[in-house]
Amino acid sequence: MGLVVPQVGPYVFSELNIQAPGIIFLFGQVAMPIGTFLTGYISDKTLRIRYPVVVMSIITGIAAYLFSIVHLYNHQIIYASIFFGLFMFAMGGIISLVNVSYLQNGFKSNSFGRVRLFGTLGFALSNAVLMFIKINPSTAIKISSGFFIISTAALYLLPQGRDITFQTQEQISWSRIRKLSGSPFFLFFILIMFLFFFSFSAAEYLVSDYIKNFSFPLEPVPFAWLIGTLVEVLLFSISPFILTKYGSVFLIGISFGAGILRLFILAWFSREDVVLFSQFLHGIQFSGAYLGSLIFIKEKAHPQRLGSAQALFTTYSRAMGTGSGAFILGNIAGIGSFPEAFEIAAWVSCAGLILLIWFSKISKKHRYFYDG
Repeated sequence: MGLVVPQVGPYVFSELNIQAPGIIFLFGQVAMPIGTFLTGYISDKTLRIRYPVVVMSIITGIAAYLFSIVHLYNHQIIYASIFFGLFMFAMGGIISLVNVSYLQNGFKSNSFGRVRLFGTLGFALSNAVLMFIKINPSTAIKISSGFFIISTAALYLLPQGRDITFQTQEQISWSRIRKLSGSPFFLFFILIMFLFFFSFSAAEYLVSDYIKNFSFPLEPVPFAWLIGTLVEVLLFSISPFILTKYGSVFLIGISFGAGILRLFILAWFSREDVVLFSQFLHGIQFSGAYLGSLIFIKEKAHPQRLGSAQALFTTYSRAMGTGSGAFILGNIAGIGSFPEAFEIAAWVSCAGLILLIWFSKISKKHRYFYDG
């Protein structure tokens, strides 16, 4: 992922030279929850993990390669949308099921961050190398496709399924999914995280292209992502202490605070060194929300509805939030108005933090998102 995520913005904005790339980003975010929901529903019905993830991993490698060669063809915006959408479709299935595999195979939830940080270290390693090498974004993405295929072998070390004791008691059904998606408590949480991911889309799709030409001794894009991911590793390392002492909602609040500070720096400061070094806040912004929301959903979703709850969260918050943010902010940045896009994202994050403070007083009253 470290070879893909930092390079998507520069590839679309600069290498493909697409001035209104919002549709590409939106297409990817719409496709992601479809993959998440498909694999989540299959897993909730069969309690299987390994084989759905293997299939999705192979699709990911193929899609990344096809996305990397879009610049060779006409109708680039169409092909880029299709192949990036296929890539995100597969990634949505992989990430959610690997998370569920950890959470429902006898491991402590609060220690998940110390396992997840190895993925972040892989992300950091690729950018530590790219700091000293100038390559086209399309080349980096193409190299990633090989690593995705190779990583499939490691998936056979995953447990085949989910070790839970609810196999015949609370079978998943469309009725229960509808009730979950209509729960006011669940929808309140979804709204808050929608606002987070709307703002976070600026970090995921805009920052790399904004800083790519900064004057710096090292390649600025991989350097910025490296310092961000190293901070992410640190937060994942201490996350069991934070979760035990303060809880998952507090961790999400830290994420909002870091995001607000980062986005206002991007919007209001023109000094390149200040902007570049402020990207260490990325590690706090991402890891707090990622881990906090994952643990909160695990706490509030019935065990055999966890896969579907993760899928609904991915659909309504991560995909719709990131997709709408990437479409709106991406098109604003596409005409050169990066600071305006960052400022809009910052104010949206402020609104999310205010709602989260209110939500924190309500969440303790509910055992599950809904009790049926």
